Amino acid sequence: MKTIVALFLLFLFSSSIAQNIEVNPKAETLLNDFMKALAIKDADESAKECLKYVHKSLKNASGDDLTKDLRNFSFKKAHDNVKFYANPVKITRVRKNGVTAIGFKETGEKGDEYSYFISKKSDVKGMPAPVNIFFPADGGEPKISYMGSL
Repeated sequence: MKTIVALFLLFLFSSSIAQNIEVNPKAETLLNDFMKALAIKDADESAKECLKYVHKSLKNASGDDLTKDLRNFSFKKAHDNVKFYANPVKITRVRKNGVTAIGFKETGEKGDEYSYFISKKSDVKGMPAPVNIFFPADGGEPKISYMGSL
């Protein structure tokens, strides 16, 4: 029993360390711009505007739209739910993910990914949602790499 309690406390301690990463100002700006793009009422216009903020691995082969699956599922959900989130974004925590590269072939890129948890409006119930941001190893601009929890 003591071992279980000790492991649980170790887990809580290590989790709190991982969640106390500072907010990168570029990531906060990216999130605010992305959320504004999601808030555009017309879904087609919103998707086109979101292209500026997402990683190239989330775009179709010609780069002029989001991938079909993303457009039909994650983007659709995020576009419908953006109205529930604080504007400007309120980041509650940041967690470093184990990702060290994303994409494949021409969209492949090395770097680090972080989950930025953003809270809902004060009058909306629910937990903060993670939006993943990828920071390229070459120092390029960070990009949204996952929006599926909005």
